[in-house]
Amino acid sequence: MGESPESDRTEQLRRWILERARAAGAVTTREVTEHTGLTRQAAHYHMRELVDSGQLRKVGRTRGASYVPTGAEESRGPRFQEEHAREGLEEHVVLQRLETHLGLEGATSEQALHIIRYAFSEILNNAIEHSASPVVSVEAEVRPYDVEFLIRDRGIGIYRNIAEGLGHGSEAEGLQDLLKGKTTTEPEHHTGEGIYFSSKALDLLEITSHRLLLRFDNQEDRVVTGTARWLEGTRVEGSVRRRSRRDLAGIFDAYGGEEFDFRFEKTRVKALLAAGGEGGLVSRSQARRLLERLDRFKVVVLDFSDVHRIGQGFADEVFRVFARQHPDIRLEVENASPAVEAMISHVSEASA
Repeated sequence: MGESPESDRTEQLRRWILERARAAGAVTTREVTEHTGLTRQAAHYHMRELVDSGQLRKVGRTRGASYVPTGAEESRGPRFQEEHAREGLEEHVVLQRLETHLGLEGATSEQALHIIRYAFSEILNNAIEHSASPVVSVEAEVRPYDVEFLIRDRGIGIYRNIAEGLGHGSEAEGLQDLLKGKTTTEPEHHTGEGIYFSSKALDLLEITSHRLLLRFDNQEDRVVTGTARWLEGTRVEGSVRRRSRRDLAGIFDAYGGEEFDFRFEKTRVKALLAAGGEGGLVSRSQARRLLERLDRFKVVVLDFSDVHRIGQGFADEVFRVFARQHPDIRLEVENASPAVEAMISHVSEASA
């Protein structure tokens, strides 16, 4: 009895993956999805099977990892690793040494280099200015398809620092405030925009502190929050494709005002985070939690991904009370289910 058509397709797909890995030295999940039209989840499945069968080997820490043929030498550039006392540390000095050591000007596109310079500087400066850690460690590496960096401190923890500085009762609220942007515990010294813009510019940005994890994945256009093993202080990992064409100036433009002046007037917020583990978005208190500090923006995009329905109290507080109190702020809604859209329409029509 011959093999089924499904088995033939699987064999052809995996043969292509192996041939690609051998020809190019490595293959990524992104390449597989672009070539085959598979979902990322399905592509991951085939990559895992090839790894488990010993035909491929995964290299890299982040989700931008690549896969190389078993037995092949991993094509990788130099690594950069330093640890410094935080007091008196200057981010531009570290960045200059990192660039020189890794040869970034020759290893990356101009756009990727601009992104690395911006994001690395902003995140390292955040650790220097806010972590209160005795030391800060830095790692970076040029990989076959991307550049990765890691900045690690053993201080107060970024979510705890925001929560305490802004008077929140939990680190989860600190994480939520970080997502909104313009969040800083020292407004006289910082705008609070660095991590927000870095999260838009990098392909992947992951921030872990204590038991909370926040991941911005721009290749899949999604934000993930979750729990992690206990981690003292804060660990930030970022990566960008070496030949990225993402324009940093365009990112500032997209989230700024009508004139390109870095005013940072737009933010995007995941509504689901306001639930706080309470089983849904139903109450006015949850709405107020979501809306806190959003009066600093001109445009607020509310992302209702994974929210199946909302309560009338929640909707009324956002789309009637807040909207009337702030007529100069434009509220936009994304990824709303029919039930969510119906409730928003109901309270909006009632207030008209």
